[in-house]
Amino acid sequence: TGPPAEYPVMLRLRGPDAGKTAALAEEALALVKQNPNVTNASLDWPQQTPTVHLKINQDKVRELGIDNYAVSQDLYVKLSGYKVAESYQGDQLVPISFRLEGDNAARLASLSSLPVYAGNGRYVPLGEFADISYQNETSTIWRRNIEPCITIRSDITGNVTSDSVANALYDKTLKEFRNNLPDGYTLEKDGTLERSDKSMGQIMATVPIMIFIILMILMFELKDLRLMVIAAISAPLGMIGCILTLVVTQKAMGFVAIIGMLAIGGMVVRNSIILLDQIRQHLEDGMTPYHAVVESAVLRFRPIMLTSFAEVLGMIPLIPNPFWSPMSVAFIGGLSVATPLGLLFVPALYSFWFKVKEPEDIVEEFEERAEEKRERKAEKDKDKEARKKAKK
Repeated sequence: TGPPAEYPVMLRLRGPDAGKTAALAEEALALVKQNPNVTNASLDWPQQTPTVHLKINQDKVRELGIDNYAVSQDLYVKLSGYKVAESYQGDQLVPISFRLEGDNAARLASLSSLPVYAGNGRYVPLGEFADISYQNETSTIWRRNIEPCITIRSDITGNVTSDSVANALYDKTLKEFRNNLPDGYTLEKDGTLERSDKSMGQIMATVPIMIFIILMILMFELKDLRLMVIAAISAPLGMIGCILTLVVTQKAMGFVAIIGMLAIGGMVVRNSIILLDQIRQHLEDGMTPYHAVVESAVLRFRPIMLTSFAEVLGMIPLIPNPFWSPMSVAFIGGLSVATPLGLLFVPALYSFWFKVKEPEDIVEEFEERAEEKRERKAEKDKDKEARKKAKK
């Protein structure tokens, strides 16, 4: 849950040369500003600050009998200050520095008349042997892996998510710009987009292991490769409801939502195992394949629906939570759609795979079975009445 990114949209541009990196960043910033969902786009540097440049006349310096080091040392003492001693004030050690009094050091206009010690008690104005110019230059250079790095950042407007805007900028708006960057210069994702990709990478790294373990468990439970494939194919059914629900509720399909989708896949597979195992039990009891499939779907309909309904109810309290809301919404929608769909899909796929055909006399057979059920019920009722009479 934190720390949060400084801006909704953040992209990094880095390269070996600071000036070239800054120029490329300005080009990228102009492209970013073209997106209608972007506002307040800016760079974290370069901030230009005024600086003083001295160009020392070497011939004059030699005539005066001083050198560049002496000049720089004298200017440093007067302008920046030189620590000459330390003083204790309570339990604090305070340095004592020597420098020009008051704001004389900050008066750039008077630098040309600033006296510089030339030895033998002589002082020479700085303007006599140096040309003073004022220029703007970058005050701070941020670096990443030693290379200069500029962050392009912006806020967003409209009913959009930060990741969707950042992805659109990175994959579409800046695609040609990225492909034409000079060697050594790269444009990378930053902020929430980078963290989201990193989180997804950590999840997806374990997905192959998860799938392998699930398939092994299915093989041990179902003991048939074909049944294992049927159960595994049913897992993605939850995606239908998840995506529809996320679109309707306008929740972001991020890290927690994908966790909910993975959980739904396991629950759909569990329901498939229950149906397939019930079909196997009916076949062992002597039922025909068609009746085994139909009776299994009818028999397991209520327990599967009740179990899924209980799991959906358990997710409802998480809907108001700002962090877990996408997961709960995806879970509720996905399981609500996948459960009834799986009760139709698995029997149909089983019938297709094993070539289960509907009997020609199915109507007569169902009428006979209904008549048998009525006769068994009548016999049970007679037995109950006989027991009641015997008790009396």
